Amino acid sequence: MILDFNSAPSQAPEAPKAPEWSQPAADRDEVHATLLGQLEGVLGYLYPQGFSDKKASKFYIGSILGEAGESLAVELKGPKAGLWHDFATSDGGDIFDLWKEARGLASFRETLKDAGEFTGAVQNVPRRTPTRKNPKGGESWGIPTITYNYTDASGSIVAQVERFEWEKDGKAQKTFRPWDTKQHAYRAPENRPLYNLPNIAKAPEIIVVEGEKAADALIAQNLDATTAMGGAGAPLEKTDWSIVEGRKVIIWPDNDEAGKSYAARLKDHLEAKGALSVSILSVPDTRPDKWDAADAGGEDLGALIRAMRAETPKDGAARFKVDFWEPIDFATIPRVQYVYNRFYAKGYTSVTAAPPKVGKSLLGLIEAVDIATGRGILTGEEQAPQRVYYYNAEDGLDTIKNRVGAILKHYNIDQKELVGRLSINSGVGTEGFYIISGPDGEINEPQFHIMEEACLRQKVDILILDPLQDLSRSPETNEVMRALGGRLRQFSSKCDLAIGLIHHTRKMQAGVKAGIDDMRGGSALRGTARFNRLLVPMSEDDGFKANVDHRYFFQVGDIEGNLAPPSSDYAKWFEKVSVQCDNGESTGVIASWEWPDAFTGLRSEDASAVRNAIANCDPPARENSQSAQWAGFVVADVLGLHCEEKGEKSRIKSLLSEWIKTDVLSVELWNNPRNRREVKVIIGGPNNPSERSEE
Repeated sequence: MILDFNSAPSQAPEAPKAPEWSQPAADRDEVHATLLGQLEGVLGYLYPQGFSDKKASKFYIGSILGEAGESLAVELKGPKAGLWHDFATSDGGDIFDLWKEARGLASFRETLKDAGEFTGAVQNVPRRTPTRKNPKGGESWGIPTITYNYTDASGSIVAQVERFEWEKDGKAQKTFRPWDTKQHAYRAPENRPLYNLPNIAKAPEIIVVEGEKAADALIAQNLDATTAMGGAGAPLEKTDWSIVEGRKVIIWPDNDEAGKSYAARLKDHLEAKGALSVSILSVPDTRPDKWDAADAGGEDLGALIRAMRAETPKDGAARFKVDFWEPIDFATIPRVQYVYNRFYAKGYTSVTAAPPKVGKSLLGLIEAVDIATGRGILTGEEQAPQRVYYYNAEDGLDTIKNRVGAILKHYNIDQKELVGRLSINSGVGTEGFYIISGPDGEINEPQFHIMEEACLRQKVDILILDPLQDLSRSPETNEVMRALGGRLRQFSSKCDLAIGLIHHTRKMQAGVKAGIDDMRGGSALRGTARFNRLLVPMSEDDGFKANVDHRYFFQVGDIEGNLAPPSSDYAKWFEKVSVQCDNGESTGVIASWEWPDAFTGLRSEDASAVRNAIANCDPPARENSQSAQWAGFVVADVLGLHCEEKGEKSRIKSLLSEWIKTDVLSVELWNNPRNRREVKVIIGGPNNPSERSEE
């Protein structure tokens, strides 16, 4: 491909075009009404040296040309709003006359067009707010070095804070004065908004600092920061903190005792206001006294925050509160929010453990699909679809996609049902990620923060990680697994989601069946999870009994959950079936499976025929299956079964056992005349099934 730069469009910068919303109004009255609607802001834009009085009834400027002073007064309210009079020259007029002179325009047509182009800005946030007179006693401060705007969520200014800086006796001084735009008075509003409200209203995580200067430093690096009006000295109850409900909050305190005290009080307050989580950054001892974000200079503040989040107090101390019991309404205590099948629940972790090749990954994936669609293909109970993130560190992404396709094909599900609900990812072919490392189990906090932010942003309901061992670079000791399990539990609680962990059991000796205590990490990992289950492969003997290939079947062999009664999934069986995918490959899919009932296909007449045949045996049929005269041969002959096949022989044993329990057959001792020994035989019982069916 050849790029011809000679034919490229001109690279010269063009004058910026006005946005659609700021196009000139076509009507004089419309432009006039728009200007008067935000008259104080308009005048502040035209005359930066002007000011309004405390009652916001008049605006003053030295002259129509914009000099400082009070000779020219503009009415701000009532029917005369926009009319002006210059007491020095006796000139006067309306807002259009002021606009024409202040902007140096030649005609009314130009004035109308220019003012119309400005109306879009006026309808939003004034480009320049008026300068007010200094408050009483503040003349020595000079003019404000900066004015911080506090707005509502739509961006309209509701309050301002002016920062004054000066020197006294060679020392730098500063103070702040709030301005209530509604009351037009130097005081903070009764209900105080947070700083940078329009931006933090969209943020899943908010950083709270002490003061606007520190907040601006973070905002300059695209971090969602705010402060309360008045910083650490602000009364917490007078600030509107409603925005924190359901969000994560980070508090960056100033590096002094006052800052730490404020952070602790604020943490309690925000938790009571419904914040999803509140954490306080730990400022390193190497930082100077009163150090904050504004003092960080050109540092990467995002990296700095991540580092301070990972800091822990040297003494390992945690906050400890003693709150004595107060009467509560027990009916208001939130119930456990189950995501799926009373095994996955929001705010908790669940562990599925199994030996290799049993089918735990296949089960985890089909459960992810079942949760995302709400179909209830494994549970038999439909529910509302939910958002699922499934991460597999062992299998490639194409393999996972193929398995999803096989599930959809086997259960006849349209893949559109997964759109916006299921997210899958693989650690194969990439560096993947790890969440703990080192011999002592160091938590990878930056990775956790990235995961938490993504899950909050995407509103994930359940996160399934498969397998847990591939996310760790630490030995699987009890100490490491306890630390990891605790951090994962914290993750699930902070993000209000369920976390499913697919995990291996330790290697077992030949012939020894694994138990739930045999999962790697043992009781340490189990103790941090609230739901645990063990998948057990079908034994070869059970395969013979069920007349199936045992390699394709497994069951929930053990299950525990300390928030609910024993799950109905205990001893539930699953089958691994093969499905041919659309790309021609075959892959496994999990399906529920019922242990075959020995009586399937039999009628009461069949039971009666077996009873009569055994009753007519001479000598009587033996109970011992090793005997050549075993009663099972009679059953096989009557029902057309084959004793030489292990599966059918197992079925015959089950039939005999059940018929004996229900008195269709009976067991008694019989004296063998040949050797005069007593042996157990099976004879017809008092219960004749055909007679019962006739009744």
